[in-house]
Formats: sequence, structure tokens, C-alpha cells
Amino acid sequence: MKNKFAIKLALKSILGRKMRSLITIGGVTIGIAAIIFLVSLGYGLQKLVINQITTMEALRVIDIFPEKSTVVKLNDESIAKLKNLSHVEDANQLINIAGKIGFGGSVTDTVVYGADNEYLRLSNVKVDRGEKFPAEAKNVAIVNQSVLELLGIKDYQNVLSKVVKLRFIPSKGLLAEENKTDFSNDFEYKVIGVIDDRSTPYLYVPLEDLKALGVINYSQSKVKVDSTSQLASVRKQIENLGLKTVSVSDTVAQIEQIFSVFRIVLGSFGIIAMIVASLGMFNTLTVSLMERTREVGIMKVLGAKKKDVRKVFLAEALILGFTGGISGALVGFIFSNMVNFGLNLLAASSGYDKVDVFYTPPELIGLVVAIALFVGIVTGIYPARRAVKINPLDALRYE
Repeated sequence: MKNKFAIKLALKSILGRKMRSLITIGGVTIGIAAIIFLVSLGYGLQKLVINQITTMEALRVIDIFPEKSTVVKLNDESIAKLKNLSHVEDANQLINIAGKIGFGGSVTDTVVYGADNEYLRLSNVKVDRGEKFPAEAKNVAIVNQSVLELLGIKDYQNVLSKVVKLRFIPSKGLLAEENKTDFSNDFEYKVIGVIDDRSTPYLYVPLEDLKALGVINYSQSKVKVDSTSQLASVRKQIENLGLKTVSVSDTVAQIEQIFSVFRIVLGSFGIIAMIVASLGMFNTLTVSLMERTREVGIMKVLGAKKKDVRKVFLAEALILGFTGGISGALVGFIFSNMVNFGLNLLAASSGYDKVDVFYTPPELIGLVVAIALFVGIVTGIYPARRAVKINPLDALRYE
């Protein structure tokens, strides 16, 4: 018997019992839709959390620190070595020192970062008011709101272009041994930008300003690789130089592990619905076999082989499973997007940014359809085996 003819017989049986077939397919549809909906929620929440803490470019960035227990320093020589490593696009450095900032009679302690615009970009630092460092920047500063609050400044917009006094307090490990700069003096800096951050008070000044004062060692560096697939190998090369590495990919990996467990828990609820649906499909195929016992006997009398009979019943099970899988995937996908659409409308009306809590990867749809086909095969095996074992004479006498 050709496969085409077996499918034709299976379709005839399914269409001949429309209500029963619709109920069976509906059960599979609900089970698959539940899996799609719940697992998509897990993927969507994972994507939402990851997008909140990082960007795709940040996944190609490695943070580098000097080891405290070694004599290896992070300086211009080290940066040159980092830039020469394979798969490294660029390396930018940061100087981190303590300082004091004064304005209008108020003085407060602060953290001073020496950096350039590329480092700010890789660190995802956003200047909410004003601008970043201009070309050949000198004696300009970008401060956060916490610094301004400690100085008693409430009008953040008008602080731009104001001059503040900075006093730097660098550690000896950052300075050249022969450095004789008097750090007891105050330096005047013009505020050109404000960062909307009320955490620890800090500010940014041009990297070259601190280097001009005799700072030769860096506190931190950021290395950007050309591909996320090369991140691990580049980190190993850097660590072989005696430096410590940290990457946001470590945090992302931990988040993915947590949400993988979360998705399994959510998916298990959909699996329960799928098990109930598979029992319904098994019952449908078993009842179909009992109703078609005479038909099976006639097929065997006419010369149908055991594999032909098996093929007809398995084809019926696969059609039921595939139809339910496709319809369930569509229902789950459409319903997930409808919820996303409703949440986005609510967010827009409340003045919030767009947020998608459901995300359905294409491979998830392929997986659940494969699951539906597998369930169809499993539930069709037993009725098919029973049909194969039917004696033709007993089947013809069956009422």
C-alpha cells in the first residue's frame, strides 16, 4: 500500500467522525498552546531581564583588573599587549581615584573616574543633561546627581558650565615613583554634563588630565572582542598575562540557568495538559479501531499486509497529532502576542516604555510540533498493533 493511499484512508476515517476528531484535535491544541504560552513567558521574562542589565555589544566586552597579589601593572605597556591579542578590536582604560569636589562653599568627598568617550560608551554611561567630552577635552567634568545633591545644588540644568573645584587623592600604586605633583592643590573644572544617577557620588574627568598629573597605572580596562564566540578564548589569553577578567556574560549565563529551571517549571504545567490530551487521542484511536474491525478484516482478506494496516492507523494518529500541534502552536503564539499588545497599550497609556513579557523562539514552535507528532506516534502504536493482530475471519464476524 502506498503512503498516499494510507493517508487517504486515515483522512476518510477522521472526517467521517468529525465531532470526535475535533474534540481530540482540540485537546492537543490546548496542550500545545499551553506549552507555547507558558514557555514563551519564561523566554520573554529572561530576555526582558537581560536587556535591562546589558546590551548585545556589552556581551563582547571584557572588564580587566590588575591582580592585587602580583607585580603585574595595568599600564600603557599592558594596554598595548591587550590590543595586539587576536580577536581584540579595541582596549580602553579607566583611572579610579578618590577626590573632593567643592562648589559655592560646599565640599564633599567623591569618586573620580578618568576615562574617554569610548570607555563611557562601552560602559553604557548616559549623559542625561549636557554632553560627553568634546574633542581634546581638558578640565571638564561630568557629574552625577548624587554629587550635586551633596553640594546642595537642586537646579541640575543650570549647573552646566559652572566651575567646580576638584582635589585628587590618588593611591601610590597608580603614580610613577618619581612623581612630584602636589595633590593638595585644587583644580578648576567646568561641568559639561549630568548623569541621572543618585547612587554613590562620582564624576568623570578626561583620562589625559589624570595622566598629565603623573598617573601611569590604570585601575581598570575594557577590551572589546570581535565576536561573542571568541570571548572565552580572549579571556584566557588575558588571564595568562596575569590580569583578572570579569564579563557581563557571566551574569547572563547565571540568569539563563535560573530561567531555564523557570521555563521547565512553567512547561511542566503545559505537559500535564498535553498528557491529558494524549489520553483523549489514545481513547479516540482505540474506539476507532473497534468501529473499524470489519474494515480491517476486509482489508486483510483483499490482500493488505500487516505493515499496510499498521500504516493506516499510524497515519491517522500522526494527522491528529500534527493538526493539533500546528493549531496549538498558532493559538499559543497568537495569544502570547495579544497579551504583549495589550500590555504595550497599557504601558503607552501610562507613559511607560514598550515591554514584551512573551517571546517565542522559532525553535520552540518546531519543538512543540515535534512533541505533538511524537505523542501521535506513541498513542497510535497500541491501536495499530491490535489492528495488525486481528484475525480476518473474526473481524468479518464482528458486529
